[in-house]
Amino acid sequence: MRGMLRRDMERNEQLVGFVAAALAIGLGVAVALAPRNPTYHGVAQVPWARVAQPMVARGVILAATAVFAVVLWVASRHGSRVITAVVAMAGALFALSGVFGIPYIAYAGWLLIRNSRTMREQRAARMATGTSGSRAVSSRAAPRESASRRRRRQGQHTPAPVRPDANKRYTPPRAQRRGGR
Repeated sequence: MRGMLRRDMERNEQLVGFVAAALAIGLGVAVALAPRNPTYHGVAQVPWARVAQPMVARGVILAATAVFAVVLWVASRHGSRVITAVVAMAGALFALSGVFGIPYIAYAGWLLIRNSRTMREQRAARMATGTSGSRAVSSRAAPRESASRRRRRQGQHTPAPVRPDANKRYTPPRAQRRGGR
């Protein structure tokens, strides 16, 4: 949970989120005001046109995209890549389905990839410095040294490793096969 709420978005990522929120409102208005006549290039209306017309009211489309735009703007303003990506993905699937949702899915994927790379770089930096990110090391506790390092530092050489004794378990010889094979 701590990684989700981290405010780690760069300024350009936030700006793309703000533009995407404004674009969502524009797309919502355009979709809500689009004509719903199934006639295409002067072709007469077909008998199944009533069935083919959208079932969602224009106000619902406009409200859904407005809510999506506000939530995307708030998530971008918060600055968390993961939360903004989840909001963009959910809005693309529910509020702006179809072709209009593809840029939002791409934006969410871009944020998740950037988050993964940033986390990997931070993990490598922590490993290089020898600090653990989640636990604070006490300043009083000295790092423990292994016995072999202590002997090496004091000038004593460790003896060569001793091989273990042979196995004393009795294994009977293999039985001779009968029949000439």
